[in-house]
Amino acid sequence: MQAIFGVGFVVIVTSWVVGFLVDLVFAVLSYLFYLIGVVLFPAVLGQNPARAVIQSSALLILLFLVLGVLGFIAQWRVNQAWVLEAPEDR
Repeated sequence: MQAIFGVGFVVIVTSWVVGFLVDLVFAVLSYLFYLIGVVLFPAVLGQNPARAVIQSSALLILLFLVLGVLGFIAQWRVNQAWVLEAPEDR
């Protein structure tokens, strides 16, 4: 940077302002990507059980209830407390 502009990398205020603005843009894009994933994924998964209830298909309702209970049991059995510990000195 010094060879091109004649100053250091983060010496002038302009570099700090530009860096902050670029950081802000990427933070907003990252949040929007997260928001789309959090909103759309459950909506897509919830479409099938809602359709089963709307169509009053007892078999589909039973299937999704069983899958929900199995998913709950699987999460409950895997639930572990993860403890981060410092490595032992040797």
